[in-house]
Amino acid sequence: MKKLTLVLLVITFFSCKNEENVAEKAKQQNNKLEQKIEKKNRLVFEIDFKTTKPDDFILFSNDVFLNNSQFMNFIITHKMNSNENQKVIKFEVPDEIKPDVSLGLILGRENEKAITVKLIKIHTNNVEYLISPDELNDYFTFNKFIEYNPETGIINTKRIDGKYNPTMFLRKKIINKLFQ
Repeated sequence: MKKLTLVLLVITFFSCKNEENVAEKAKQQNNKLEQKIEKKNRLVFEIDFKTTKPDDFILFSNDVFLNNSQFMNFIITHKMNSNENQKVIKFEVPDEIKPDVSLGLILGRENEKAITVKLIKIHTNNVEYLISPDELNDYFTFNKFIEYNPETGIINTKRIDGKYNPTMFLRKKIINKLFQ
């Protein structure tokens, strides 16, 4: 009888240990899944502005390196309705796509306009930038189709020789900090 009790205790002990090991392994797998989920780093670019004429606004990046040794370009377009002149546009870049070289915002395809930026918010899981109108020069460079007045915070777009491509580019040092 004592031997039977001892055998039952040993079996019970090892079965409990086995259940603890199974539970611990499941917990470790869940932690690994959570770590993988947390590692995804999505870039979000939001701009709160007012414009004199509605147009299409385009966020883009060229030559983005992918994990499989390939490169891609991405373009995210937001079309404003003809009756809109004030808007918050939120561009969400797909997970794990990191602009390596440049990130640009095209301020329209058709209409010359004045744009008053209220706030630009750029963030990833790691870093967030809140950019006020007077700080635009610190974070962006502007091409020749844009005249920016830092005192008023107003961006004026213009045509040059019949061409129109007003683009502001996020500075490389800011791109690098977003994905450290």
